[in-house]
Amino acid sequence: MIYTCDKCRFIFERTGQVDSCPNCGKPSIREATPDEREEFKKNRAEAKQVNARRPKP
Repeated sequence: MIYTCDKCRFIFERTGQVDSCPNCGKPSIREATPDEREEFKKNRAEAKQVNARRPKP
């Protein structure tokens, strides 16, 4: 499931129970809205492209 923190606006994905934001530690989390889920998926796809271009050690 994709969540959003209402304190720091961090959007993240987790399975199972989530008690607090992994970014700021606050318990102000909720299920992401459809727009936030789209933003998360777009950012994840961009990160995968950047990582794919990096040279491997």
